[in-house]
Amino acid sequence: MKNLFQAVVRIQKRLNNAQIPSAVIGGLAVAIWGEPRLTRDVDIKVLLGRDQAQRLLEVLTPDYTFLSPEPEQMLRRTGILFVQDQAGFRLDLLLADTPFDVLVIRRAKAVEVQPGLSIVICTPEDLILYKMISLRPRDREDVKGIVRRQREKLDDDYIVHWLQQFEQALDDSTLVAEYKRIRYWRRG
Repeated sequence: MKNLFQAVVRIQKRLNNAQIPSAVIGGLAVAIWGEPRLTRDVDIKVLLGRDQAQRLLEVLTPDYTFLSPEPEQMLRRTGILFVQDQAGFRLDLLLADTPFDVLVIRRAKAVEVQPGLSIVICTPEDLILYKMISLRPRDREDVKGIVRRQREKLDDDYIVHWLQQFEQALDDSTLVAEYKRIRYWRRG
């Protein structure tokens, strides 16, 4: 895991030097805030819009290999860029497409993952929100693990506020009730 953390430190340093804020989300964030699990890649939310795709490519060249044949078009079309670093680690860069993504990056914290090694990672609350709006069963298990590990440290008001926003945006009236079921399942 140490080498994976070092890969994150390297890319975040590269992005920071270009004044591009970022935050780790996804499986690696789950391993830090919730129940550790194997992850083969790292998901990093990047504070750039799709119209800035070329800038991101320039920042990563020549030390990162783009894993799609037309990386700029992929970034502009999907907001995602798959890259591999020189050590062979895959990093999935996701552009900040929504105001919520921008907030997640701004709220992110530097967390010491090993002595002397820190990465910038989304808060556990924001990770729960990303996981709650996903449809994969694995993500609900991740939420349970985060709730179990973070317990009383979680800001439930913040989570419920955003879940209410997502319920409206996604036309899904189940998110708040599902979170509360998971949250209080732990206390029961």
